Amino acid sequence: NAINDYNIAIKLNPNDPEVYYNCGIAYYDLRKYEKAIYNYNMAIKLNPYYSDAYYNRALAYYDSGKYDEAINDLNMVIELDPNSTDVYNIRGLVYSDLGEYDNAIIDFNKAIELKSNYTIGDNNRGLAYKHKEEYDNAIKDFNKAIELDPNFSNGYYNRGVIYYIMGKYEKAINDFKKAIQINSYDSDSYYFLGIIYYNIGEYNTAINNFNMAIKLNPNDEEAYYNRGNAYYDLGKYDNAINDFNMAIKLNPNYANAYYKRGIIFGSKGEYDKAIIELNKAIELDPNIAEAYYSRGIAYYIKEEYDKAKTDFKKAADLGNKKAKENLKKLFNIDY
Repeated sequence: NAINDYNIAIKLNPNDPEVYYNCGIAYYDLRKYEKAIYNYNMAIKLNPYYSDAYYNRALAYYDSGKYDEAINDLNMVIELDPNSTDVYNIRGLVYSDLGEYDNAIIDFNKAIELKSNYTIGDNNRGLAYKHKEEYDNAIKDFNKAIELDPNFSNGYYNRGVIYYIMGKYEKAINDFKKAIQINSYDSDSYYFLGIIYYNIGEYNTAINNFNMAIKLNPNDEEAYYNRGNAYYDLGKYDNAINDFNMAIKLNPNYANAYYKRGIIFGSKGEYDKAIIELNKAIELDPNIAEAYYSRGIAYYIKEEYDKAKTDFKKAADLGNKKAKENLKKLFNIDY
């Protein structure tokens, strides 16, 4: 309805940049970015110094994945208004998405300089430091973001991810739990709790957290896959198969899910099925050493020794030590 009204207003007054600008915002809110950009173009054509039109067109370009165009518009906004905190922050995000983390940090620095209590700026700079693997700097920024806003759930989540990467599981668990306390719909925090509890061998607790992650985000193939791993390690193979099936349904190119399905079929003595699954895993990712090794075991049991030797050699080439041991033990081959 708003767009219809703006279109009528444009017909009545086709030289009013404000009407085009507002129509652009309406299209942007509907995620119709091309139409939004068209209207911002018209607003800028009528008023070449329309800072807000450049800024919002940059957002539409950014959300469309047109990063160079977004940066050009943001540069123009900065030229028109050098003290716009949000513009530096958005340009920093664009640079981050382009992998230009040093440029991103420069922009986040400027945004924080212009607005000292800028929670989002500290958080985003922390994410840039994370990508640069400067974890201490990242933690400092997330600490600052949390200090500025103790209810900023993303700050706890992002700091938790850093602690997880650093292997500081207790601190990570505390942060993910705090993030969930603030935002009970935080599926990612439940997911990482599941990963940590799995890594420390608490499989049932891991499953409980993956359950929550899946409940909140039923399309999370990683949560299904990792819950499947927990079920597998508990010997609950049917549950594991169901989860690997779901992971593959959501992502038909999920090589590791095919690999784990192959492992389960092999453990059940269903070697032909195992080989089919391992074939698919290898087709999707030729560098899974364990898939070649496991297929080699299946071929050996089926007495297809030449195929077994070939797979053990390939697995050994990819760094699988057990494959080298089996070549020596089963075939007296030093490899």
